[in-house]
Amino acid sequence: EQEAEQDGEAPEAEDEPDGEGPVAEGSDDAAEAPDACGLLDGVDLAALLGEAAGEPEDQSDAFGGACAVPAASGSRSQVALAVITDRPEDNYDEHVELYGVDREISGLGDRAFQSGSMVTALQDGVLLRLQVVRDASVGGRADDATLEAAMAAVLAKLG
Repeated sequence: EQEAEQDGEAPEAEDEPDGEGPVAEGSDDAAEAPDACGLLDGVDLAALLGEAAGEPEDQSDAFGGACAVPAASGSRSQVALAVITDRPEDNYDEHVELYGVDREISGLGDRAFQSGSMVTALQDGVLLRLQVVRDASVGGRADDATLEAAMAAVLAKLG
């Protein structure tokens, strides 16, 4: 582990002894995550951001797929999608506890909820978290219907 840190590489994650810790890359416990940026194709990112969207940036790692889309203007606005295939049901419950539930959303995946400007959905063994951060200069946050429509589009692509 020290050798990896000296080389400038992060040490690999390992399972906790109880088997509930993070799963390292190549583990059989987690299915390969779908392409998060591909799942955002066709989503009205400008409506979410309140301004024009920049280019999607793949931020996937050993723990799942992830994509961030910044505002084209360079402001602090960003749309982020995380795709988690490791222990999705447990992670859904942890998200509920961690973020709280403003409202449950019926008809969106197997289970879904909204917390602020974030929608989390569970569908067919995949957990998806769509979060929108808007720059103060844009004002407000994306409305609930826009967030819900964006997650519906992502889920439709997931199949």
